[in-house]
Amino acid sequence: MSATVIKYKRIGIVYFIYINSKKNYKRIIKAQLKDLCLSGVLNEASLHLVVNIADDVDCKQSLSDFFNSLNIRFSSITYTEENSFEYEGIKKLYELALSCRYDYLCYFHTKGMSYRIHLLFKRTPREIVLTFLTFSNYKKIVKLFDNNPKLNKICPFPSLEDVSKNEQWCWFNFYWIRASYVKHLEIPKKTTDRFYYEHWTKLIKEEDNLKSSCSCYSLYSNSYRGFSQSAASQTLRKLGRCYKYLFPVSRLYLLLNYFIHK
Repeated sequence: MSATVIKYKRIGIVYFIYINSKKNYKRIIKAQLKDLCLSGVLNEASLHLVVNIADDVDCKQSLSDFFNSLNIRFSSITYTEENSFEYEGIKKLYELALSCRYDYLCYFHTKGMSYRIHLLFKRTPREIVLTFLTFSNYKKIVKLFDNNPKLNKICPFPSLEDVSKNEQWCWFNFYWIRASYVKHLEIPKKTTDRFYYEHWTKLIKEEDNLKSSCSCYSLYSNSYRGFSQSAASQTLRKLGRCYKYLFPVSRLYLLLNYFIHK
Protein backbone atom coordinates (compact mmCIF):
# COMPACT_ATOMS: atom_id res chain seq x y z
CA MET A 1 0.00 0.00 0.00
CA SER A 2 1.49 3.33 -1.04
CA ALA A 3 1.88 6.09 1.51
CA THR A 4 -0.25 9.20 1.14
CA VAL A 5 1.80 12.27 0.25
CA ILE A 6 0.65 15.40 2.07
CA LYS A 7 1.62 18.52 0.18
CA TYR A 8 2.87 21.35 2.37
CA LYS A 9 0.95 24.57 1.74
CA ARG A 10 2.51 27.90 2.62
CA ILE A 11 -0.76 29.83 2.70
CA GLY A 12 -3.65 29.67 5.15
CA ILE A 13 -6.87 31.50 4.21
CA VAL A 14 -9.63 32.43 6.65
CA TYR A 15 -13.02 33.15 5.09
CA PHE A 16 -15.38 34.73 7.61
CA ILE A 17 -19.01 34.23 6.64
CA TYR A 18 -21.85 36.17 8.19
CA ILE A 19 -25.25 34.58 7.56
CA ASN A 20 -28.05 37.04 6.87
CA SER A 21 -31.30 35.09 6.84
CA LYS A 22 -32.98 37.82 4.78
CA LYS A 23 -30.60 37.23 1.87
CA ASN A 24 -29.94 34.31 -0.46
CA TYR A 25 -26.70 33.76 1.42
CA LYS A 26 -25.83 30.44 -0.20
CA ARG A 27 -25.84 32.07 -3.61
CA ILE A 28 -23.62 34.89 -2.36
CA ILE A 29 -21.13 32.51 -0.71
CA LYS A 30 -21.02 30.21 -3.72
CA ALA A 31 -20.30 33.10 -6.11
CA GLN A 32 -17.52 34.48 -3.92
CA LEU A 33 -15.95 31.04 -3.51
CA LYS A 34 -16.12 30.57 -7.28
CA ASP A 35 -13.89 33.60 -7.78
CA LEU A 36 -11.53 32.29 -5.12
CA CYS A 37 -11.25 29.02 -7.04
CA LEU A 38 -10.77 30.85 -10.34
CA SER A 39 -7.71 32.61 -8.94
CA GLY A 40 -5.91 29.28 -8.51
CA VAL A 41 -4.81 30.17 -4.97
CA LEU A 42 -6.38 27.03 -3.49
CA ASN A 43 -3.71 24.96 -5.24
CA GLU A 44 -1.25 26.43 -2.74
CA ALA A 45 -3.49 27.29 0.21
CA SER A 46 -5.61 25.72 2.92
CA LEU A 47 -9.07 27.24 3.31
CA HIS A 48 -10.65 27.65 6.74
CA LEU A 49 -14.28 28.75 7.09
CA VAL A 50 -15.65 30.56 10.13
CA VAL A 51 -19.44 30.85 9.86
CA ASN A 52 -21.51 33.14 12.09
CA ILE A 53 -25.08 31.78 12.22
CA ALA A 54 -26.37 34.07 14.98
CA ASP A 55 -29.09 35.34 12.64
CA ASP A 56 -30.31 31.80 11.84
CA VAL A 57 -29.08 29.21 14.33
CA ASP A 58 -31.18 26.48 12.70
CA CYS A 59 -29.32 26.66 9.38
CA LYS A 60 -26.24 24.72 10.47
CA GLN A 61 -27.23 21.36 8.96
CA SER A 62 -28.39 23.00 5.75
CA LEU A 63 -25.10 24.87 5.50
CA SER A 64 -23.07 21.75 6.23
CA ASP A 65 -24.86 19.97 3.37
CA PHE A 66 -24.27 23.00 1.16
CA PHE A 67 -20.52 23.12 1.85
CA ASN A 68 -20.26 19.36 1.30
CA SER A 69 -21.92 19.79 -2.11
CA LEU A 70 -19.22 22.17 -3.32
CA ASN A 71 -16.20 20.79 -5.11
CA ILE A 72 -13.85 22.48 -2.63
CA ARG A 73 -11.66 20.99 0.08
CA PHE A 74 -12.02 22.89 3.35
CA SER A 75 -9.37 22.43 6.01
CA SER A 76 -11.83 23.39 8.73
CA ILE A 77 -15.35 24.74 9.19
CA THR A 78 -16.25 26.46 12.46
CA TYR A 79 -19.75 27.64 13.39
CA THR A 80 -20.42 30.34 15.96
CA GLU A 81 -23.83 31.40 17.27
CA GLU A 82 -22.83 34.62 19.03
CA ASN A 83 -22.95 37.89 17.13
CA SER A 84 -19.50 39.20 17.97
CA PHE A 85 -18.74 40.99 14.70
CA GLU A 86 -15.55 39.52 13.17
CA TYR A 87 -14.04 38.29 16.43
CA GLU A 88 -14.24 34.58 15.61
CA GLY A 89 -12.66 35.05 12.18
CA ILE A 90 -9.79 37.16 13.52
CA LYS A 91 -9.28 34.70 16.38
CA LYS A 92 -8.99 31.87 13.84
CA LEU A 93 -6.35 33.84 11.93
CA TYR A 94 -4.40 34.35 15.17
CA GLU A 95 -4.63 30.65 16.03
CA LEU A 96 -3.32 29.66 12.60
CA ALA A 97 -0.34 31.97 13.10
CA LEU A 98 0.45 30.38 16.45
CA SER A 99 0.21 26.92 14.89
CA CYS A 100 3.30 27.70 12.73
CA ARG A 101 1.71 25.79 9.84
CA TYR A 102 1.85 28.65 7.33
CA ASP A 103 4.23 31.32 6.11
CA TYR A 104 1.48 33.68 5.00
CA LEU A 105 -2.15 34.14 6.00
CA CYS A 106 -5.08 35.76 4.24
CA TYR A 107 -8.35 37.07 5.63
CA PHE A 108 -11.53 38.02 3.76
CA HIS A 109 -15.25 37.96 4.42
CA THR A 110 -18.75 38.23 2.98
CA LYS A 111 -18.70 42.01 2.65
CA GLY A 112 -22.08 43.33 1.53
CA MET A 113 -24.12 40.47 2.98
CA SER A 114 -26.26 43.10 4.74
CA TYR A 115 -26.40 45.46 1.77
CA ARG A 116 -28.49 45.50 -1.36
CA ILE A 117 -27.43 42.56 -3.52
CA HIS A 118 -27.29 43.05 -7.28
CA LEU A 119 -29.72 40.55 -8.84
CA LEU A 120 -27.50 39.91 -11.86
CA PHE A 121 -24.17 39.59 -10.04
CA LYS A 122 -25.63 37.76 -7.00
CA ARG A 123 -23.30 39.91 -4.88
CA THR A 124 -22.37 43.55 -4.39
CA PRO A 125 -19.99 45.01 -7.03
CA ARG A 126 -17.68 46.35 -4.32
CA GLU A 127 -17.18 42.91 -2.81
CA ILE A 128 -16.49 41.51 -6.28
CA VAL A 129 -13.78 44.14 -6.78
CA LEU A 130 -12.21 43.54 -3.34
CA THR A 131 -12.13 39.78 -3.87
CA PHE A 132 -10.57 40.26 -7.30
CA LEU A 133 -7.88 42.64 -6.05
CA THR A 134 -7.06 40.36 -3.12
CA PHE A 135 -6.71 37.08 -5.03
CA SER A 136 -6.34 37.59 -8.78
CA ASN A 137 -2.53 37.71 -8.70
CA TYR A 138 -1.69 35.81 -5.53
CA LYS A 139 1.65 34.66 -6.99
CA LYS A 140 2.81 38.28 -7.05
CA ILE A 141 1.80 38.60 -3.39
CA VAL A 142 3.85 35.57 -2.36
CA LYS A 143 6.83 36.92 -4.31
CA LEU A 144 6.51 40.32 -2.62
CA PHE A 145 6.60 38.67 0.79
CA ASP A 146 9.50 36.40 -0.17
CA ASN A 147 11.58 39.27 -1.54
CA ASN A 148 10.80 41.77 1.24
CA PRO A 149 11.35 40.29 4.73
CA LYS A 150 10.14 43.52 6.38
CA LEU A 151 6.88 43.56 4.45
CA ASN A 152 4.14 42.33 6.77
CA LYS A 153 0.79 43.28 5.21
CA ILE A 154 -0.57 43.40 1.67
CA CYS A 155 -4.08 44.53 0.81
CA PRO A 156 -6.09 46.53 -1.74
CA PHE A 157 -6.26 49.67 0.42
CA PRO A 158 -3.82 50.29 3.32
CA SER A 159 -4.69 53.04 5.78
CA LEU A 160 -2.98 56.44 5.69
CA GLU A 161 -0.92 56.09 8.86
CA ASP A 162 2.78 56.44 9.66
CA VAL A 163 4.48 53.53 7.90
CA SER A 164 7.69 53.93 9.92
CA LYS A 165 5.74 53.37 13.16
CA ASN A 166 4.00 50.28 11.81
CA GLU A 167 0.58 51.86 12.35
CA GLN A 168 -1.12 50.92 9.08
CA TRP A 169 -4.10 48.61 8.90
CA CYS A 170 -6.21 47.42 5.97
CA TRP A 171 -9.47 49.07 5.00
CA PHE A 172 -12.44 46.70 4.53
CA ASN A 173 -10.56 43.76 6.15
CA PHE A 174 -9.46 42.06 2.95
CA TYR A 175 -5.75 41.40 3.40
CA TRP A 176 -2.68 39.15 3.38
CA ILE A 177 -0.38 39.08 6.40
CA ARG A 178 2.90 37.44 7.35
CA ALA A 179 2.21 34.70 9.91
CA SER A 180 5.33 35.46 11.97
CA TYR A 181 4.14 39.08 12.27
CA VAL A 182 0.71 38.03 13.54
CA LYS A 183 2.40 36.39 16.53
CA HIS A 184 3.45 39.87 17.66
CA LEU A 185 -0.13 41.16 17.66
CA GLU A 186 -2.26 41.27 20.76
CA ILE A 187 -4.63 38.37 21.43
CA PRO A 188 -7.94 39.27 19.73
CA LYS A 189 -10.64 40.31 22.17
CA LYS A 190 -14.40 40.55 22.04
CA THR A 191 -15.63 44.12 21.90
CA THR A 192 -18.68 46.10 20.82
CA ASP A 193 -16.35 48.29 18.76
CA ARG A 194 -16.63 46.66 15.35
CA PHE A 195 -13.76 48.79 14.01
CA TYR A 196 -11.39 47.13 16.47
CA TYR A 197 -11.23 44.13 14.13
CA GLU A 198 -10.16 46.38 11.27
CA HIS A 199 -7.45 48.07 13.36
CA TRP A 200 -6.25 44.84 14.98
CA THR A 201 -3.46 44.22 12.45
CA LYS A 202 -1.52 47.19 13.86
CA LEU A 203 -1.94 46.35 17.57
CA ILE A 204 1.53 45.11 18.49
CA LYS A 205 1.99 43.70 22.00
CA GLU A 206 3.61 46.34 24.19
CA GLU A 207 6.46 44.07 25.22
CA ASP A 208 7.41 43.22 21.63
CA ASN A 209 8.33 46.73 20.44
CA LEU A 210 8.35 45.51 16.83
CA LYS A 211 9.64 47.95 14.24
CA SER A 212 9.12 47.46 10.53
CA SER A 213 9.54 49.54 7.38
CA CYS A 214 7.39 49.03 4.31
CA SER A 215 4.72 47.55 6.56
CA CYS A 216 1.78 47.52 4.10
CA TYR A 217 1.65 47.28 0.30
CA SER A 218 -1.35 48.37 -1.78
CA LEU A 219 -2.65 45.95 -4.41
CA TYR A 220 -4.64 48.77 -5.99
CA SER A 221 -1.90 51.40 -6.37
CA ASN A 222 0.97 48.86 -6.55
CA SER A 223 2.88 50.95 -4.05
CA TYR A 224 3.27 51.58 -0.33
CA ARG A 225 0.93 54.57 -0.54
CA GLY A 226 -1.85 54.61 2.02
CA PHE A 227 -5.44 55.84 1.71
CA SER A 228 -7.60 57.95 3.97
CA GLN A 229 -10.97 56.46 4.86
CA SER A 230 -12.78 58.72 2.40
CA ALA A 231 -10.26 58.06 -0.40
CA ALA A 232 -10.48 54.28 0.09
CA SER A 233 -14.29 54.37 0.15
CA GLN A 234 -14.54 56.67 -2.87
CA THR A 235 -12.08 54.59 -4.88
CA LEU A 236 -13.88 51.35 -4.09
CA ARG A 237 -17.23 52.95 -4.91
CA LYS A 238 -15.84 54.12 -8.26
CA LEU A 239 -14.47 50.67 -9.08
CA GLY A 240 -17.79 49.11 -8.13
CA ARG A 241 -19.66 51.47 -10.45
CA CYS A 242 -17.23 50.71 -13.28
CA TYR A 243 -17.83 47.00 -12.84
CA LYS A 244 -21.59 47.53 -12.76
CA TYR A 245 -21.92 49.82 -15.78
CA LEU A 246 -19.33 48.06 -17.95
CA PHE A 247 -20.81 44.61 -17.40
CA PRO A 248 -20.40 42.10 -19.09
CA VAL A 249 -17.09 43.49 -20.42
CA SER A 250 -15.92 44.07 -16.84
CA ARG A 251 -16.62 40.45 -15.94
CA LEU A 252 -14.72 39.24 -18.98
CA TYR A 253 -11.80 41.45 -17.93
CA LEU A 254 -11.77 39.88 -14.46
CA LEU A 255 -11.98 36.35 -15.88
CA LEU A 256 -9.11 37.07 -18.28
CA ASN A 257 -6.93 38.30 -15.42
CA TYR A 258 -7.77 35.29 -13.27
CA PHE A 259 -6.69 33.07 -16.19
CA ILE A 260 -3.46 35.01 -16.88
CA HIS A 261 -2.29 35.03 -13.27
CA LYS A 262 -3.27 31.45 -12.48
